Order: sequence, then C-alpha cells, then structure tokens
Amino acid sequence: MKNSNQISIKLQQCEWAVRFDLSLAALLVALAIILPGKSFAALAASVLPSSRSAEVGTTVTAFATIINAGPGTATGCSISPVTPVSADFLYQTTDPATNALSGTPDTPVDIADGAAQSFVFAFTPTAPFAPIDVQLSFGCTNTVSVATISGVNTLLLSASASPVPDIIALATGTGTIDMPASAGGVAAFAVATVNVGTTGTITASADTGSAVSLPVSISVCQTNPVSGVCINPSVPAGTATTTIADGETPTFAFFLTASGPIPFDPANNRAFVRFTDSGAIVRGSTSTALMSDVSSFADVTGTYSGSGTATLSGCLNPSDNITLGFNASISIPSQSGDSFSGTATLTTTIQGVNLTENNNISGTVDSQGAVNGTISGDLLVDGFFDSSSQGTFAGTLSGNSLSIQVLTQDTVGDTCTTTGSFTVSR
Repeated sequence: MKNSNQISIKLQQCEWAVRFDLSLAALLVALAIILPGKSFAALAASVLPSSRSAEVGTTVTAFATIINAGPGTATGCSISPVTPVSADFLYQTTDPATNALSGTPDTPVDIADGAAQSFVFAFTPTAPFAPIDVQLSFGCTNTVSVATISGVNTLLLSASASPVPDIIALATGTGTIDMPASAGGVAAFAVATVNVGTTGTITASADTGSAVSLPVSISVCQTNPVSGVCINPSVPAGTATTTIADGETPTFAFFLTASGPIPFDPANNRAFVRFTDSGAIVRGSTSTALMSDVSSFADVTGTYSGSGTATLSGCLNPSDNITLGFNASISIPSQSGDSFSGTATLTTTIQGVNLTENNNISGTVDSQGAVNGTISGDLLVDGFFDSSSQGTFAGTLSGNSLSIQVLTQDTVGDTCTTTGSFTVSR
C-alpha cells in the first residue's frame, strides 16, 4: 500500500512538487487581476496534479497553492472539499522550496498581501466511486472564497476496490497555449506523465470540455522522451494508446490548429488532456488555457471549372491586342489558415491555333471569402513556349463560386499586359 509520504516522494522525484506555481499559479494571479468580472476577490488557487485514481483505503495526495492578491493579510486560510465523496480528507502547509511538510494538519494559516502559501492535501477513500470532479473550498476568514475553475483548482478523483493505474500528468509551458495567426493558428505542447498505480493500457486524448466548444482541432502522439519525435502513432492522430507500467514516465505531444478566434479567458477556454484506461475511465488528466487571434477563414480548397475573358494590350505585335474567351480550370489542393496555393489553366482556340496558359497561384482568403494573391505562368501556342508573365489576382468566393480578376505583365517573350475576369465553380 502506498501512503501519502511515498506518493509525495515520487512527485518530488519527477520535479513536479509545488514549484509548479511559477507557471500555473502565475497565471492565476493574472486571472485575479486581469479578469475583474470574475469572482476571484483577493484570492486565487491552483491544484496539481488535477486527477488521482485511488484504491479504497489508500491515501492519495495533491498539491495546492493559494495566492493572496491583496489588499491586506488573508487570515485563517484553509482547504476543504465541497463535493461530497466517500473519503477522509486532510490538508497541511508545505515549504514551497522543498515540498517538505510544515505546520500541523488541518490548521488554517494567514497569507500576507501579495504572498502565496503551498499545501498538500490528501483523500483516503472509504468506498469505491466513479471519477468525480471534486470542488474544493479555498477560503479565508476575511475574504471571498476562490471561484471554482474545473481543471485548475479542482481534483478529478476516483476510488476502486482493487489497484488501478494512476497517471499523474503535467503540461509544459506557461499555462497558456497561444495559437497566433502569424503561425497559421498552429501550436503544440508536451505532457509528461508518471504512473504511480498498476500497469494498464492507457489512451491519451484531448478536448475543450463539455461546456465550451472552441474552433480548434487537437491531435496527439506518444513521443521519444529524448528527441520529442512522435513514436506512437508516428503521425499525430485523435488518440494515442500505450501500456504504462508502474513507475514508467512516458511523454506525449499535443498539436493544435485554431480555425477561428479564441479570446483570452483561461477560466473557460481550455484544452483538457485525458488519460483513460481500457474501460474508458479517466486515470489521469491535466489542462492548459488556450487563446488565438486567428480569424475564421473561408475554405477555398477544391477543383473549379468555368470560363472568362482576357484582354491583351501593349503586345509587340499590334494584332495580338485583342480580347479572347478562355475556358478556366483552377485546382487548390491545400490551405493552411488563410493561405492557399494551387494551379490555374486557361485554354482557348483562335483561328485553329491552340492557346494554353499554365499558371501557379498563391494567395490568402479571409472570413468573408475575399481572395488576393499572385499568379505566374507560361503561354504555350500549339504546345510551344511563347511567353512568361507575372501578376496579381483578386476576387470573391461565394459558396462554391469563385469570381476573380487578373492583371499580368509579360516578363519573357513579349510585352503584353493582360486583364482578365473569370468565374469558376467547384
């Protein structure tokens, strides 16, 4: 049977202890100061790890930090469970530098203005129960209690009649994952784990929770802990399943792509990482806040066909200064954020002569379907090279119809300026 001291030692060996307040607790100070609309009052609190899976009669522990953002000293500060569970509970202060126990169990303490106090708290289940997100009261006699934020200052706790996997997980970073528009809305973070329970088959996944739907997709893989390269699966997918033995410390990488804006609201906009066993029971979890300034972009990918006209002027041969009708075919196979690339082929026949212009295109599309970009290509006359041109295009995607205007200038072989207008559909 593993007691609270043994669990605490394992956590110290993983260097997770209460030092986590350098990142997560710092975020919570920001919550207290930056988000005055939330009911944080003078206090903020955080918990690590965010889940434990216990055997009945075995004590499991977690760490907490209470921050007093002021003004004044917070007096008589304590921790107690709000959610009823079949378990005995105690808390005790710790030294944040060493994680050593200090004070006496179940004894309130004062926290100075601008200071933080670290704690260890423990549950000893007396009967089995399914995973439940246990809300905790972090309160002082002269302050308003800390607002509950699931995954930040709660503990997902379960109790089983026999030993089970117990995955302790910690996400890297500052506590907030920013998916900037400049990076196409793409970001990643790593999660380190240790199994302090029995061996089990564990599936890693992530979501944004049941209360909030965010414009983000998340994939995962187990990584080589030295190189960080994906090993299971080799290409990130929706889940990653592996067997984790007692004491093993596998690492995982989570990849995110935002398809729309995500405001900075760390109390609500979060990614929840879950480690479930073969019975779909959560045996470990962690979370991180999400934000993004990515705009919501229209999807311009696809194969289009249609027609249009092009007017040539300034050509070396004045007889080439004419307006022609063209068949148009555009292929845009991929899009990353607002950026896309593809090809455009224009064909026509005049007086028995076949004209084909093969172009490469690249551009951007916004949330309203406005497209802009550059175009370059070669004109072939009956299959033989005639001239090269470069230019720009602009237009609008409306549903499946794309209307664009093109302006190009010959750079090799001729001096024509071409203006064109085309409508194509996918």
